[in-house]
Amino acid sequence: MSFEVNTPFYQLVWVPLLIIVRKGPSSLLHGVD
Repeated sequence: MSFEVNTPFYQLVWVPLLIIVRKGPSSLLHGVD
């Protein structure tokens, strides 16, 4: 398994995921505003 290929993909998903978790699930339900 080459992590060098999964690193960019992981960051692309981890960055927005962290923002969603920080803002809260309610923010996602009401829409990104």
